[in-house]
Amino acid sequence: MRYRGTLRYMLPWMTADLDEIDEVFGDDPWPYGIEANRPTLEALVTYLAEQSVIAAPMPIEELFVPTFSSTGEHSL
Repeated sequence: MRYRGTLRYMLPWMTADLDEIDEVFGDDPWPYGIEANRPTLEALVTYLAEQSVIAAPMPIEELFVPTFSSTGEHSL
């Protein structure tokens, strides 16, 4: 999507939008993993509890199913 030699997507504003995304969000607008998203996830849990969507705040780690790597290591 970022290769500007020949754009795969035919949107005239695409390059300007990509530049704006880089300026606002930095290197990675869609970070992956709990730690990269912890502030957002903690805010979400706080708002859900404040609005009585959930009974009480919970640890972020409890929101996700643990996974195992091919080496058998446990991670979230």
